[in-house]
Amino acid sequence: MLQKVAIHQTRLRIPGVGVDARGVCMGARGLVLLPGFDRLVAFLAIYTHQVALTQVLSSMKPELVRSSLGAREIAVSFDAVSSDVMDRVAEVARLTGAFTFTGTSRHFVQYRDAAAPFGYDASELLSNNAELCLYHDSFSQAYDLERTLELGQLVRRLSAVPDVNPGFDAGAAWVVAAAALGPPLVRHFAAAGIETSAALLTSGHQLGLGSEPWLFQLAEVPPRVRGLVTRTPGLSLFLEKTAGAAVEFGFDHPLALAACPVFRPSELVLFPGGNRPALVLELPSVFARVQMLVKPVLAQQATEPALVSASEEELRRVATPVRLLPSLSARRRIGAARRSGIAAPRPRVSAMRPCP
Repeated sequence: MLQKVAIHQTRLRIPGVGVDARGVCMGARGLVLLPGFDRLVAFLAIYTHQVALTQVLSSMKPELVRSSLGAREIAVSFDAVSSDVMDRVAEVARLTGAFTFTGTSRHFVQYRDAAAPFGYDASELLSNNAELCLYHDSFSQAYDLERTLELGQLVRRLSAVPDVNPGFDAGAAWVVAAAALGPPLVRHFAAAGIETSAALLTSGHQLGLGSEPWLFQLAEVPPRVRGLVTRTPGLSLFLEKTAGAAVEFGFDHPLALAACPVFRPSELVLFPGGNRPALVLELPSVFARVQMLVKPVLAQQATEPALVSASEEELRRVATPVRLLPSLSARRRIGAARRSGIAAPRPRVSAMRPCP
């Protein structure tokens, strides 16, 4: 049986549990009891879409526990940083059908709710040597630890689901290309002036793209190449969700990966669609810009024009026929003009007297 904690109450039966500055009954740690693996995924999905796990990730410990009746459940414990954090956890747990507790070592009591704003205290403790004892208003149960679950492996085991609203967010992307498509794609990116880095993967048996597939890193996916990288067989586009993790275009991860800092900087975890397992790639140590991988173009050297020496007979003679006609006007300076397109015989030039 549980008893409601009254305002200003300081003496509690649960070991390691006290009241904080707001009078809320709290222990050093919080605990969420979930009935199964699917409820754990739902709890993490809702929580990560609301707030990042940075506050509780370093101390979070998912464990598979077994009751005295043989029922297996999942207990997620973490440091109770403050009552505000515990309130958010309790609200998410209530939405997913889980129970929230607070305690310090072995004994955990139900966390506060609307019926008991300051929390609960147990009227008596369970007398057994179980590793975990939980006290709820509807049950009191002892559990033994079966094994500890690793959060990073749990995130990698989840398959990507179809995205109801696929789109290209402003962010980095990765393109995995078969070995035969790598060089043409390098030339295309270089000619289009797209900021891209390329590297060769050492093994491609997990990708099904043959030996030594190519890995391209794009700062963003320009609209002019979106159809190329999403519809070409042998090319797979992955949109980066956080550092070290990317999801295939058209799909999404059940968890908000940006709120799950569980990826190592030396790895790249790709989550493909179609219920396929995640691909964990060791990032190559050398990436090169695609402009460095194309064939260089040598500039033509400027040469001075060569002097051509030829005799006077070999040069083409340029001449314009001129006709001199008598004028009735006064004597003045004589000028001449060239008329093109009129062929005339070569005139004979002779002395002429002006007309009187």
